[in-house]
Amino acid sequence: MRLFFWTILFLLLGAGNVHAGMAAVSENLAEIRSSPSLNASTVRLQVPRYYPLATQEAEGDFFKVTDYLGRTGWIQKTSINKIRTIVVTGKRVNIRKGPGTKNPIVCKAQDGVSFKVLSEKDNWLEVKHESGVTGWIFKNLVWGN
Repeated sequence: MRLFFWTILFLLLGAGNVHAGMAAVSENLAEIRSSPSLNASTVRLQVPRYYPLATQEAEGDFFKVTDYLGRTGWIQKTSINKIRTIVVTGKRVNIRKGPGTKNPIVCKAQDGVSFKVLSEKDNWLEVKHESGVTGWIFKNLVWGN
């Protein structure tokens, strides 16, 4: 029975702690490749820090991933982590000083811009861009974790 328990625990913890679910790009710029290999693949897409990805299967040093547009490919395990991030899905959305439409606009973000999630209040997410800009965005305008 103990062996069964430790086997299950090991499988749940796994290598890198990123399996089926969501992950985020942890490097300045990461490559999504056509296959799980550096030598026998091509770069399909380059994605910035905080870009959220849905992870699927693992093969060697790579994870198969899908982005918010449904594009799939393979990314090195060392290029992602489990921090909570989102990507803007609206054409041009407001990032506000606080959670609510009565708060002033800090900046605007376009479709495809990614942010790290700092906190959540009701239907609003407090976010931080890799440039250091922080603010609040309405949850329905994003995809991710």
